[in-house]
Amino acid sequence: MDTLRCYFEGRKELFEGLYIYNKEKEWRKYPVIRLSNGKYYEKERVHPTINVILEQQERRFGITNPADPTNYDARLTRLII
Repeated sequence: MDTLRCYFEGRKELFEGLYIYNKEKEWRKYPVIRLSNGKYYEKERVHPTINVILEQQERRFGITNPADPTNYDARLTRLII
């Protein structure tokens, strides 16, 4: 999974010498959100955990003041697009 994370984060230098290094043309950076199954067994922990993950990614990509902090769908879409 770390290989996929690094690829989607656009970390080209880690793939030097591998087939994909020269095949990938753009090496765009995408937000990568890792979810651990262990954190989601309790319903009460789901929303706070998702909120923290989204806040971290929003800070990382310079997104401030989401219109509706409880609208996770809109926040995730804003990160991806």
